[in-house]
Amino acid sequence: MRFSTTLPAALSFIGTVTADFWACDIQPGIQIFPADVRLESVSNQTLTCSHSFDAPKVLPVGDTSYDWWYFDAVADDGIQSLVVVFMQKGENSDFPGPAFTAYVQITGTLSNGTAFTETIPVDQGIVSTSGFGSNGLWGNSNLSWVGTPDLSEYQVRLDAADGTITGLFTLQSIAPPHGPSGSVGPGQSLELMPGVGWAVSIPDAVATVDVNVRGRRLNFTGAGYHDKNWGSTLFTPNVGGWYWGHTHLGPYSLVWLDALTQVQDEYANGYIALDGEIVRSGPRFHDGVPEGFHITADLGDAGVLEASVRYTVVAASFTSYGRWAGIINGTIASTTTNSTVESKTYLGVTHYEIFNLF
Repeated sequence: MRFSTTLPAALSFIGTVTADFWACDIQPGIQIFPADVRLESVSNQTLTCSHSFDAPKVLPVGDTSYDWWYFDAVADDGIQSLVVVFMQKGENSDFPGPAFTAYVQITGTLSNGTAFTETIPVDQGIVSTSGFGSNGLWGNSNLSWVGTPDLSEYQVRLDAADGTITGLFTLQSIAPPHGPSGSVGPGQSLELMPGVGWAVSIPDAVATVDVNVRGRRLNFTGAGYHDKNWGSTLFTPNVGGWYWGHTHLGPYSLVWLDALTQVQDEYANGYIALDGEIVRSGPRFHDGVPEGFHITADLGDAGVLEASVRYTVVAASFTSYGRWAGIINGTIASTTTNSTVESKTYLGVTHYEIFNLF
């Protein structure tokens, strides 16, 4: 699988860190992980187990750690979008974004393409796990998510205490979960790159959004996604930049992430599912702001996928970070039994982002 970019011109604590905490020691069921200050060692989960795929991965929240749950949706028109991030990070974490240790950030684009950003600081985040899934509650407001044990459905409820943000955001999964090494079976690595974890609970979903943000309504169906990232140490020494995105294209679900360390070592990862079955997933071992991406993937007997992503709207723009919603055009070319080439063309929607910390 090859990924290429199209460029315009070209929670708080001091202590030690240990790896593989309770990797498979916690029993399935409901577990509570309060994001409070604890003067003890920070543990960082780097391997999968037979449950708790979407659970907190850094315990307790460390002085420089970060652990977040990301949910998004992009409308079928490629314009409207919604992203909700539930964040826990240490007081001295250098992760780009608000300085709060626990917060919910809500960004997106309205039907006219106007982007919005809302950040709600809270005093704590609480996460419970059940099976592979998780449930979260941030602060005293009803800013929360509920996930099924089999990762088949998530609901994100937004009900800010001051009434400025209300509504419901639902994801119904249509593609199996995956990690950096592809499989989510026990004992698989969760490291995307040294020091950074990645777990994709919902690579593709039917998303339904009905949310009001300061009197502006987002009401659409489209493609959705949910993952989480984490690390027990500072983010910027490990990450120089990355390009990430996901898309729904006809019967195909695609996720890609191409990351660079500060010394330019590259870690690329891709995932393709066809009608809910994984076709390709796993790793292979640029700066500037991308206008889009071109993706080429050999799917074996299914043919060769060629897809081009172009952005429609800028969904978020911050220092060192940007996110876009857009349209993807793709073609599947395969050779028939009589040696003729058959092509099928699909149109879909996409969300993608860039970190640039160099």
